Amino acid sequence: MSSRECQNCHRLVHHIAPYPSNSRNHHVLVECEHCKELVFCYTMGNRIEGVKAMRRFKHQATLRSNRSQNDWRVELSDIGEEACTSNYLDSYRAAAICLRIALENIVNIHLLQTSKDKPEDFGSLEKKLKKAEELPGSRLGTSAKECADYIRRLGNGAAHPGAPDSVLPIESNVVKGIKKLEDLIELVNVR
Repeated sequence: MSSRECQNCHRLVHHIAPYPSNSRNHHVLVECEHCKELVFCYTMGNRIEGVKAMRRFKHQATLRSNRSQNDWRVELSDIGEEACTSNYLDSYRAAAICLRIALENIVNIHLLQTSKDKPEDFGSLEKKLKKAEELPGSRLGTSAKECADYIRRLGNGAAHPGAPDSVLPIESNVVKGIKKLEDLIELVNVR
């Protein structure tokens, strides 16, 4: 794999950055001329020297397989992939919000069996997590609760900067949040 290979179509991106060589930027978003997707490139002057590796959502194919577009797990897959893409494009707050939405869907639809067509019934995430935890035979064991709590606090940090007990939405925390979501999906057996 070349250091200038598009993460989407795996073809080489152009080697000249689209700005003057005296620019202070050390990265730029470039549209791949082949697949038209945005590629995050590292630059030196006006020359593209490398491409940021893109992380894909681990459960994308599993959650989408043999399901209609209407299935909530397809939407969960899309939200997870959107979190990965937002993180790739340095939009950490957006990625953290996506993770929080994914958590709300898992808790409300999967654990509490609330209809996805009635999001007004979702209510407070904190209260719903507590309710899911108290259910007989709850799938929210210690590890799953830890994953859910991290994602909740990361989402709080994105939506309410400076909120007590929140996690700052920066790249490393979002990467950790994506991993926690992938783990949570396995721990509570979303299939």
